Amino acid sequence: MHKLIATSLLTGFSIAYAEPTSFSGVYPHLAHTNMEGEVGIGAVVPWAGSLWTNTYGPHLPYGSTDKLRQIDKDWNLTIRPESVGGTPANRMIHPESQQLFIGHHAIDKSGKVRTIDPKKAMPGRITATARHLTDPENKIYHFTMEDGLYEVDVNTLKVTPIIKDPISISRTHLPGYHGKGAYTSNGRLVISNNGEPKQTFPSGCLASWDGKDWSVIARNQFVEVTGPGGLEGNSADEDRLWATGWDQKSVRLFLLDDDKWSKFRMPKSSYTQDAAHGWNTEWPRIREIEEGKFLGHMHGLFFEFPQTFSSSNYGGIKPVGTYTKMPVDYAMFNGKLVMGKDDASKFDNAFVKQAQSNLWIGDYSELSQWGPKSGFGGVWIDDSFDAETTSEPFFTGGFESGTLHLRHKGGYNVRVEIQTDKEGTGNWSTWKTVTIPCLILTKNKPEYETYSGNAHHQDTGYLAVSLKEILPDTQWVRLKPLDATDRASAYFHLSSKYPNQSMDDKFEALAEITTKAPAGTTLQLPEGSEMKLDAYLEGGKLIEVDGKLDAQARATSPTEQKVYSSISIKADKRVGLDKASAYIDFKDANGKQTRLRLPKGHKAFDATVNKVRHIREVVTERTHMNLHGTFYELPRPKPGHFINFWQMKPISSHSKHIHDFCSWRGMLVFSGSSSDNSSEHNLRLDDQHSLFLGEVDDLWKFGKPKGHGGPWLETKVSKGQASDPYLMLGYEQKQIEISHESDKTIRFGVEIDYLGTGDFARYQTFEVKAGETFKHTFPEDFAAHWVRVVAGDATTASAQLSYQ
Repeated sequence: MHKLIATSLLTGFSIAYAEPTSFSGVYPHLAHTNMEGEVGIGAVVPWAGSLWTNTYGPHLPYGSTDKLRQIDKDWNLTIRPESVGGTPANRMIHPESQQLFIGHHAIDKSGKVRTIDPKKAMPGRITATARHLTDPENKIYHFTMEDGLYEVDVNTLKVTPIIKDPISISRTHLPGYHGKGAYTSNGRLVISNNGEPKQTFPSGCLASWDGKDWSVIARNQFVEVTGPGGLEGNSADEDRLWATGWDQKSVRLFLLDDDKWSKFRMPKSSYTQDAAHGWNTEWPRIREIEEGKFLGHMHGLFFEFPQTFSSSNYGGIKPVGTYTKMPVDYAMFNGKLVMGKDDASKFDNAFVKQAQSNLWIGDYSELSQWGPKSGFGGVWIDDSFDAETTSEPFFTGGFESGTLHLRHKGGYNVRVEIQTDKEGTGNWSTWKTVTIPCLILTKNKPEYETYSGNAHHQDTGYLAVSLKEILPDTQWVRLKPLDATDRASAYFHLSSKYPNQSMDDKFEALAEITTKAPAGTTLQLPEGSEMKLDAYLEGGKLIEVDGKLDAQARATSPTEQKVYSSISIKADKRVGLDKASAYIDFKDANGKQTRLRLPKGHKAFDATVNKVRHIREVVTERTHMNLHGTFYELPRPKPGHFINFWQMKPISSHSKHIHDFCSWRGMLVFSGSSSDNSSEHNLRLDDQHSLFLGEVDDLWKFGKPKGHGGPWLETKVSKGQASDPYLMLGYEQKQIEISHESDKTIRFGVEIDYLGTGDFARYQTFEVKAGETFKHTFPEDFAAHWVRVVAGDATTASAQLSYQ
């Protein structure tokens, strides 16, 4: 597909291809690797006519095999000999000296590289670089992951430790650890960290330093810290600062303007980053990609961020779309948006023996063609407070529809005033006042029974409020309770139409599920700096694919045969199928055995359950699942620990044979292609086997999630029995059908979990007559994570949902 001119990935200095080929924005020859367990592309900066990238490995404060790379406008890559590696994700352009500081390196405007020795002069995992408080013309700050702080002379590169990196996380001087961002504004240096050594909440902090003393601003996980000046630092007339973070409720956005802090909340679009240790929330950014145009990302959502964001004008944020990769940094170069990623690590991943990542190179407009503009988050979760306690503003602008879930667990009605700020200028007005009803449940009032185990005595009220009337034009919503409340929750689910309603033509390379399945192929990334791909065919044949996309059969040793056997596809005890639905069985964090039910696709997928790869880590610390025609994203709180299936979400549904899948050289690879297909995404291995090559956010282009199934199908149930939870999140048109075999009318409660935690609230109660199939269509803008059904009497019942 292209001719290799010169090659070296770790020991040489340059690699170049004639007529380079890309797959969905990924050029195989630009793949990055190291000899560590992880290789993230920590910084992507255009400078001195080239694009500069720097990779990081895990916990390497004294340097590593990671490299500083230089890419020219013909996409030729040079590995710089000055490389020292480590765990860097910092980058800053120092205007006065005309230098780019990236990792331990300083690069002048001609491209000359100078390097600070990480072993002797400046040990630490550098995560951010910021302007100096008192001598910005001649000095800068380097901030490290263990909250170390160094002062560096930009002319001599002399290093003065202000707080020497302690290396050990137990000795940091601030609460939290896993330092991320740093930026200078309003006469102070503001830093963030996003973890906790004990891996408990609250976790992380946002803190500031005035040159003498440290102050903790907030005790939550924080990541990006930046301002209108971007990588060069703020000017005197626009000296504001923005910081992003998160807690269990939502994404948090802090603003420092005129020496005052303002606090806002934004939706999450993914739970893959929700872990107390902070490792899974790597490098959310707010980055200037063109003059005056900033792009941000956080918890699965890309958004445009206005350079004008201030205390008097906090409007203008626009959601762009969702993603499932791990973006680390991005910039415009050569007329394209270039995004550094963290694709395939060796963390708890038997299929990856060589860490590797790549750049995504494409048009800005493509971001909105991945996942839909959607998200969820709240201002209260089981909070208690006095009347008139106004919540922080929650961002709702740009979403097409949504639901506000309101609930309290006190034995009384609670009135809540819903206020809106349409433009983000501080002009708040009351949209409506609603009442969260009190539902005191007793055995003497069967019309209010929830039948949820011992729920006859629950005192919980719930109300769903449609936001369609005020969306997408209202930027911010806040809540003002008019009554004191006990254990109140207010949680938003915001959504927009999927940009890909049907399957993209690029997937023609994959065989249809209704046709004969292609021969099985298992995929592995073996050890070696050449970053080859091993495709093990049924029968034990090995085909090796190199960086030039040349596929060659190779004899296998007895050891390699054992490897093939160890990674071959076996039955996954977590995955199952019955006549009602597909399902997942697992033990949660408390050791409780749980079954969660999922929609089915085409009936031909019945034959594939436990005969294909269902669950695999495709992106570093991001797990994906392919089950019965739908791909899902699965949050993974910590490598080696349980997958939090409660907070999963569907990505897309398909009709294809997919035997195995993985990330290779930054590409998404499927085995299951038809060998005679001539698609540009098809890579032939031999006369019978082929691979599909794309990129992980191609998954959205299969088309929106859909399916059918439910918690019960001709299932015997007892009085008060609650069904298994059934996934609702991410589906657009939703209808439920309930029937039973009794000769009398039976009441069924439909309950929803809007938090993704297994805490259910009553949505509605329906009476179903004998011999009737009751149908209910959920409102178009109604969304929640899970739904379940509760029986009002013993019977044989069916509860099936259709997601169209």
